[in-house]
Parts: sequence; structure tokens; C-alpha cells
Amino acid sequence: LAQFRHPGAPGTSLAAGLSHVQIFTGSKEAHFAAIAAESGLGFEEMLFFDDAGFGKWGNCEQVSRLGVLSAHCPSGLTSQVWADALHAYARFRSTGVSMGRVLSPAAIVNSGGGGRTGGGGRGGGG
Repeated sequence: LAQFRHPGAPGTSLAAGLSHVQIFTGSKEAHFAAIAAESGLGFEEMLFFDDAGFGKWGNCEQVSRLGVLSAHCPSGLTSQVWADALHAYARFRSTGVSMGRVLSPAAIVNSGGGGRTGGGGRGGGG
């Protein structure tokens, strides 16, 4: 995150402006419950980026079932994935669309942020 620049504060990295950045091994459900408790944020207010999308080790799919918007970035976090996921997050929040989904890079770009769904999630998403 240190390589990304904050668009509203030239010369400032995104890492400097984020209050809850964590890298955690193990259960993502437990990890996100801890983040929610520590931060006071609801799952629908969170945005998660990971290279493991679906299947047995699919962190994005696990986290999306909690109601978190997850961005699958199999080639790593790029500025394009970051910007597209933030745009999708803002659009979903403003329109009341359920956050509990997984955005895939191709779907974010090709459909304007609609993304691939990753399972139930709160609010009837998925």
C-alpha cells in the first residue's frame, strides 16, 4: 500500500491514511470478526483484497459470505484493481446493493464493477 498515492493528498501514501491494515493467516471469519470488534465497523463497510478467490482456499468467497465486498486480485493488487474496487464499493453503498460478493478483475472492468458473486452474504447478496 505504500506504493499507492492518496488522490486527495499528493505525496502521501495510502498506507499512511489507513487505520486497519492486517495480514492474518488462518480463519478469515475469525479475522474479520476481530477487525469488526476492533474498528467498530460492520462487515458491509469493509473492502477486502486477496489473490485467493474461490474454492477450498478461497478467502474472497469466505469473506464475502460475511457481507464484505471482496476484490479478487490473482495477479496482485494493482492500481487498476484498487481504483475499480473502490468505485464499485462507492456505487454499491450509494445504491444499497448488497456488499456480500466477490469482484473479479475482468468483471470489474467489463461490467463497471458488477463483479462475480461469491455467495450469500448479509442483505440477500450473492
